[in-house]
Formats: sequence, C-alpha cells, structure tokens
Amino acid sequence: MKNGSSPFRVGWVLSDTTFTIKNLESGDADVGITYSPAAERIAAEQGIIDPEIHYLFRDHFLITGPPENPANVNSSADVLTIISQIYQAAEKNTVNTTIPTRFLSRYDKSATNLKESQLWNGIGQVNFPSQLSASKR
Repeated sequence: MKNGSSPFRVGWVLSDTTFTIKNLESGDADVGITYSPAAERIAAEQGIIDPEIHYLFRDHFLITGPPENPANVNSSADVLTIISQIYQAAEKNTVNTTIPTRFLSRYDKSATNLKESQLWNGIGQVNFPSQLSASKR
C-alpha cells in the first residue's frame, strides 16, 4: 500500500489536546496523541475515548540555560527543585550575566507549554519569572 490506499490512510493533523479529543469524538481521527492526563480521564468518563489508554511514546523535555548557570542549577536535582531555583533567581534578580536572563514560553497551549505550566504550578507559581521581572519595572 502507498499514499493512503485502502484499507486505511495515515495523516498528520497539527493540533493540541483539546482539538485532538474533539477530532476523536467527531470521528475525524481514530488515533490521537494527547498530553494531558486530566483531559484524557475526562474524555474517557464521557465515553469519547477508551479508558484503557495505550501509550505509544513519551516525549522528553529538557531544561536548558546559559553556560553561566545564573540560577546555580544542579543538574542532578529533581525537576521541581530546578524550576524553583530558576524562579528564585528571577525573583531575587541577583543574576550577574552580560545578557539579561529571562525564561521564555511559547504560551500557545502546545504540549511544551502545558508541561511548563504544570512545572510552574508544581512549585506554587502561576506567573513565569519573565512576567514577574517585567512587572517590577
């Protein structure tokens, strides 16, 4: 088979978790990749998806920063400790780098943005350090 011939076609639809679940509900998609366990649970409770969710793969996210390591992050620390160190460095504004340091987010409901939001919420913060720094000016 090639190019979507019978009995099936494979195509990629750029989406986020919300639209992926809507496409599964409408029948426009038979398989979806989502990134929100809470949304998946709700979709299963509503009968939209099979509650026996099968994972095909897991994304891996990296936290990166400048070589100067202005937050003094220890790479062996757990992720919430690292996020907390980044937050504290931005909040205290004690970073000595030649280029101003900011945490940037796409803020677009993408999988990466959802993961970032979960991490900030995990340390009890809703605002990103760049928003906090900007509000102090």
